[in-house]
Formats: sequence, C-alpha cells, structure tokens
Amino acid sequence: NFTRRSMLRSSGKLVAAAGLVGATSQVSRFSPEARAEVLAKAKAFQDRPVTITAIQPVSPTATSDDYGIAFQEVYNRFMDAYPEIGVEFAYSPWEEYTQSLSVAIGGGNAPDVATWIDDQRIPSLAANGFLRTVNDLAAADGMDLAEIDPVALSSNTFAGNVYGLPYYWDDRIFYHNTDHFSEAGITTPPTTWQEAVAMGEQLDIKDGDSYARIGYIPLSPAGGPGAGGNSYLFLYGWQNGGRFVSDDLATVTVNDPAIVEALAWCVEVSDKYGGAEEQANFIAQAARGTNPFLTGSVSMMTQPTGFGVGSVDASEAPVNWAVSASPYNTTPATWSGVLSTALPVGSQHPDEAWELAKFMASPEIQTYFAETLAWIPTRRALWETIPASATDPELIVGLAEFSNTHIRPPLPNSQELWDEVLRASDAALYHQASPQEALDKANEIIQAGLDKYLLNS
Repeated sequence: NFTRRSMLRSSGKLVAAAGLVGATSQVSRFSPEARAEVLAKAKAFQDRPVTITAIQPVSPTATSDDYGIAFQEVYNRFMDAYPEIGVEFAYSPWEEYTQSLSVAIGGGNAPDVATWIDDQRIPSLAANGFLRTVNDLAAADGMDLAEIDPVALSSNTFAGNVYGLPYYWDDRIFYHNTDHFSEAGITTPPTTWQEAVAMGEQLDIKDGDSYARIGYIPLSPAGGPGAGGNSYLFLYGWQNGGRFVSDDLATVTVNDPAIVEALAWCVEVSDKYGGAEEQANFIAQAARGTNPFLTGSVSMMTQPTGFGVGSVDASEAPVNWAVSASPYNTTPATWSGVLSTALPVGSQHPDEAWELAKFMASPEIQTYFAETLAWIPTRRALWETIPASATDPELIVGLAEFSNTHIRPPLPNSQELWDEVLRASDAALYHQASPQEALDKANEIIQAGLDKYLLNS
C-alpha cells in the first residue's frame, strides 16, 4: 500500500581546497518559504482531468528530505507543461519498495509510473513481467535512446528490450575529512588500498581498548550506517580485477579468485579493528548510531557522488571534506548506481505516464537535478553544458572517473545477486564462513536462480 505525499531540494557553494578537489561546509538549503512555495504550487495543480500516480521512496513533506522537494518541483514543472495532467505522490519506504510495487502490479492496483527505481530492481521486475517496454514507445515518438549513455541504458535492458529511462547515475568516490588530514600531516589522499589502510592507521584515535576515531575500513556489515560507507564487495571485486558474471550473462562468477581475494582483504582490515561486532559497537557509541563520517568518527569513506552536499553539508554540525578517486588494488574501478523511470504493467493512464517518463529524462530535468542535487546526467552531452560540472568537486571527480565505472550485472535475478553477495560478505566479516566458502555458496544459489530464468526463456 502506498501513502500519498509530496517533496524537497538543496543547492550549495563548494570551494576547492589547496591541492585537492574539496569543499567547505557552506550550503544553502531550501528555506521554509521556498519549501512552502513548492508545496503550495503542487496543491494548485489539483483537480486535473487526468491524475497519474507516481511512486517513489522519498517524500516532499519530510523536512529532512531534499530529494522529495526536488521531485515535487519536477512534477510541478511537468504539470505546468501538461495542463491536462496532474501528478499524485505515492510513497513507499525504500526497504519495501520492490515488494510494494510487485504486490500492487500483481494485484491489479499498479501505480501509473515508478519514477525512482534503481538498476538492481529493473531486470528482476522486467523478467517477472511487471514492467512495460519503452524502446518501442521511444521509437514511435522519435526519441533517440542513443542520447543516453549506453552503460546507464544497459542497466535497464533485459532480453533485448529496454524497460526504463535512466535520468541519473552516480559513481563511487572517496571522501576524506580535511581537518583530520591536516592534524595528521597528510597532504594527498590515498590512491591504492595499501595507502588507504596505512593512512587510516595514522588517523586512528584510541580510547583505551576502543576507538574514538577510525581512519578507514573498506567494508562493513550490511543493513546499517557502517564505517565502510556505501561501497560493498562489488566495488572491491572490480578494483581487484574480478568479474561477477560472464559477458553473455549466463555464468555467475562471484567466486572469482580476484573477488575472493578482495573479500579476504576486507575481512583482514575489519579484524584489525575488532571485527564486525566491534564495528557495530563503534557505530553505536562513537558515531552515535548515525553515519560515522558525519560525526567525524571516521576519517575516510567511499560514497556515491552527492554525498557531500546532500548529507555531510546538510547535517547539524557539518565537517570539512574533500573528494578524490577511489583507491584500488590492481585495477582502477568505480561503481555506478542508476535511477530510472519505469512503467508498470496495468497502469490506468499509460499514455500520460509515458509523457512523465520522457520528461524525467529530458535535458531540462537532468540539468535541474545536476545543479540542485549534484546528480550526474545520463545524457553525456549535458556534462559540459552544466556550470556545476566545472565548479562542484563531487561532479569534477565523478565525471573524471566514469571511464572506469561498472554497473551491477543486469541479470533477471538481479535482486538475488545483490542479496547473496551481501550475505556472503556478512558471513565472512562475522567469520561464519571463509571468504571462499561464503562466495562459493552465493555463486551456487545465484547460478541456480539464473538457470531457472534461462530454462524458461
């Protein structure tokens, strides 16, 4: 079930630190007046001849949700351009999003459009027959999908068809606390795993037998605000030259020796700080249950572009930060998440929903998201036209790293791939299994799930 809501935005002034691409904590948020103006305008668009329901896991009425207001502003612009169509928010929490969407579609109560759906979910939903194809709609309207980056578009492709229009992608970059670096006399960020671990040790602060501050941990258990940030084993597998699946998407290889080695390294670093259990204690105590970079409890962390302006600068006591490319072992690599608009099967207003999907992927809206949320457009032609691409440190580093980016393999059981890789990582971090044993088990489960789809295709 969905609750009806509306949404929010942020913008910022970012300053380059000497010798680094960085930022001071100076950011202009939506004022109460600006937020009220966006919401009031949304109310003025009520009672249209046709109202479509758009589902997303963000809310414009939550005062801490910049994404919510940004999306409401986008919907307001759409309703300005399409006076016959209204847009109603349908909110579903992120952890329930896929299930809510699947149940609604299967039960004949599909929302008209899903405007926030990531690359891990689209292949699975498409394989189960829950999404409409969009390549045929684009061709009929003369929309050139080649204007969208092919890597981003491939995340929405299943069995030769495209099932979503991507309007945003990010990549993982490396954030560090510039005050901590200055205190330790560190002048440049790490470029390799080994340098990251060594610098982390310089930045550690002990408090008896515990840590008051941790310099760097690459991987934390899933399900909470860990010291490892938003990284996961996918990133480290790629940075060690690993492959999670064959080129033809038929053979799962999450137990590739390079990925096993990457997980073993993550476990080794975690164990230096007491292991997964101590990481949890550290988050509860030193970091007070929140993202430890925001509290200055962790000095270095991998996060998606936009984390600085969207999370660090928005916190009550923002820290000073800078960004660089993610350190790697054998292979320079980063990892992109992709957000798209998809069209559920069974929509009551399919034509109007398609118009919103196209609007979300338009140059106007991708430019708005870039300048408002530091989101990277999937239309590469926009990169040089957006002023922020030359001034925003997260965009500068993020755009430079796209030549090294990867996406999660678009398997029909993509959700299972994600779940099992995280389970294997946790099993190794908690020493419930060796990295080899954990990834062998994950590989077997994912391959069995993939084989079922391949046999039925």
